[in-house]
Amino acid sequence: MFSILVKDDEKLSVKVPYALISDLNIDRIIRLVTAGLGDDVKKLYDLFPADAEEAEYRREIFADIKKDGVAEIFSCFQDILDEWADCKEKKEKFDISLQQCVWYIREVHAYLAAVELLKEKLPPMGFESEGMKRLMAFIDEYTGTEEYKGYKETVYALYDELVGFRVKITYTRDKFVITEGSGKGTYQDALGEHFNCKDATFRNPYLNGVETSDIEYETAKMLMKKNKAFAEWAEAFLLNAKDYAREEILLLKKEVTYYTAYYRFMERMQKQGLRFTAGRTDGDKFSVNGLYDLALACAYSESGNNVVPNDAELKEGESFFVVTGPNQGGKTTFARSLGQLVFFYKMGLDVPATKATLPFFGTLLTHFSVEESNATGRGKLVDELERLKPIMEKREHNAFIVINELFTTAAHLDACVMGEKVLKYLIGEGAKGAYVTHLNELSEADGAVVSLTAELDENLNRTFKIARKAAREYVGTNALTVKYGLTYEQIKERLA
Repeated sequence: MFSILVKDDEKLSVKVPYALISDLNIDRIIRLVTAGLGDDVKKLYDLFPADAEEAEYRREIFADIKKDGVAEIFSCFQDILDEWADCKEKKEKFDISLQQCVWYIREVHAYLAAVELLKEKLPPMGFESEGMKRLMAFIDEYTGTEEYKGYKETVYALYDELVGFRVKITYTRDKFVITEGSGKGTYQDALGEHFNCKDATFRNPYLNGVETSDIEYETAKMLMKKNKAFAEWAEAFLLNAKDYAREEILLLKKEVTYYTAYYRFMERMQKQGLRFTAGRTDGDKFSVNGLYDLALACAYSESGNNVVPNDAELKEGESFFVVTGPNQGGKTTFARSLGQLVFFYKMGLDVPATKATLPFFGTLLTHFSVEESNATGRGKLVDELERLKPIMEKREHNAFIVINELFTTAAHLDACVMGEKVLKYLIGEGAKGAYVTHLNELSEADGAVVSLTAELDENLNRTFKIARKAAREYVGTNALTVKYGLTYEQIKERLA
């Protein structure tokens, strides 16, 4: 079956690990992206594309979705199919033939209107992606069949006659008099012909619910009695109902939300000054400018604060960032932003940065420090090793791994030895990633390590800027101690 999320349905998508979603705060972002859209849409972000080709298939489609007017077309398409679903639900609630006929005609007409919208509006958009071209080819083939054309002609004729009926209801001397009406337009239009309706607000008394009142039922009976041919035609159409809705169209409604929801989310963020880029792949190059933590930016959007963007690059022969510096200096935030970069690029969506070049990583893994669990009865170090074990066993050459504050409860020397072994093993397996640590020694653990530090300004205030700098050259290791005059020399001077 045709899909705009999957190019080759024989390839299996990969479940996104829950720990990764939580560690990188991806769950917070997706909640905002899918707000009000339901769990079915939210679940679309739970699966990684199978490989680089599948991710690129999505990326090219998303580039087309971002073109002027395209998202609006699909939003309209979805609205019409929402109306279709509403009519379908109402039809199934009634056991009165006349009501079922009316709702069924409206149901099928809404479905066809959604298909016709795509047929009319999509071709002028100048799509370049394979996915959108496949969609248009499917629409052309589907709507070009004699079966579709004949069915459409019947439905449109029924619908036009249905909405063309007019009645006039007059209340006089405690009686309702029902006669055939004339003219076109709505109830509101009719009132406007007889009253001064400027700046008036109208409420149609016949739109209070789907259940018909006595007068509405009698009115409908009168209409059908005077239009017996239509009544028989509509009833025969209902009795000969067929499975008309193509699965591809219904699947499209769901899948296109994957793109349009993220696009709308991007628009909201861009209005607040945040930037996104599609990113690109150029061999093994890894370089990003203006990278920021999207989850933090979402949180800050409510308070008016701004995120601090950073740059990062892995040059030839480099594999792992080791990030050191003062507490609360932005190290973990930076590591999360790298993980989010890889996540959204794997998903085929735009990434939170101004410019990004990176490979397609087959695997994205995380290991963030967690509180000691009383439930297991094990120490924090044992819990950390248990979580680390599956990462070490993956043995995947093309992985990006984010590690945050590992071995914090171990003795300093032990933590250094274990941390160095982890880094060397992962680098030896061909992985890339980021390792946030309080151990400066790890910045020299391997020749493939890039030392990054969280910087302070001249007043020892945190800047949240991450700089490419040797950890041992960092002068703010005891920044808070110096800032508040608590070094041995400062205390000694005051007591002298």
